[in-house]
Amino acid sequence: MTGAQVHTIRDIASIAREAIVDKAVGDGYDGLNVDLGCSGKDNAIAALLLGVLGGAFACILPCGGLCYQSQRTWLQDFVSAPADEVGRASAEVTSKWIAQGIYNNSDGSYGHSVSYMFLVKFFARGKPGEASYNVSARTRVTGETYDNVAQGSDIEVAYRLGNVREFILVEDAGKWSRGSGILRCVCCALSAFMGVGLVVGAASLPLTGCYLGFIPLALFLVGGALAGKFLCFPLVRKISQSSFYVTVTPCSPVERPIATVVGEASAEDEQMVSLQVFWRRARPCLVVCMDASCSSSRAESTSTQSGMYRLVAANVYARLVTAAADLAACGS
Repeated sequence: MTGAQVHTIRDIASIAREAIVDKAVGDGYDGLNVDLGCSGKDNAIAALLLGVLGGAFACILPCGGLCYQSQRTWLQDFVSAPADEVGRASAEVTSKWIAQGIYNNSDGSYGHSVSYMFLVKFFARGKPGEASYNVSARTRVTGETYDNVAQGSDIEVAYRLGNVREFILVEDAGKWSRGSGILRCVCCALSAFMGVGLVVGAASLPLTGCYLGFIPLALFLVGGALAGKFLCFPLVRKISQSSFYVTVTPCSPVERPIATVVGEASAEDEQMVSLQVFWRRARPCLVVCMDASCSSSRAESTSTQSGMYRLVAANVYARLVTAAADLAACGS
């Protein structure tokens, strides 16, 4: 490129710049003047815009970091909770699949996201005096859990007594809490975003001479931290517990004699539990029979004895029928 051409390009750029400035001045634009500080209208607007832009970049890291920290704290509290708050059971993995999503990148290309999903079913006991539940739920798991647990096998679950929709897969929860290499890469990227945002927000003062840019910057940082701590993870939990993911069917505690601790009851154990439940139902009947027999043996009237025996027999029959119906209500 020759010197004459360079000179021509510079002249064109100079003419264009002057034309743009003249047009802006004609429209009432005064330009940025650092000496005016916040008293200049254009200085204040530019400072606020830079603060908003910087805050939008800088708030991502505190929001995501505190959201992840809330998740880890919740998982640790859930796993270590006492037995009167959290119950455990063995769930069957009835189905597993990989869900893929497509999203648009900023450069116009397409990206793919992958989620590993389980469909699990388990029986959750209720608190004393409350109903128990059959639970069927779709839940997301890590890739490691997806590879290690085969379809049709059992996996340990922990669920909140009083709210069985809130549950975790114990084996998978440990992997989520440990994090992964991808998580560290995401943290590095978010740190870079935050650095850029802080630089842009802080640059509003020397570029405009106005401090108003620090206000939206601080608001975005505080708002992002509060959202990550108190909004993002609770919102995710509410969505994962919705009826779209979790189906709960109430059941009586004696409807399905299955183990409510980790592990699945064998056929012999189920028979033993059934006999124990039947004995608890039939025992009051036998006590009534014995008391009635003793009272009747001391009675002098034969008609009175006969009436008492018929009453006791009817009572025993009614109680036994109730016990058998309760045992067979939910089926095997």
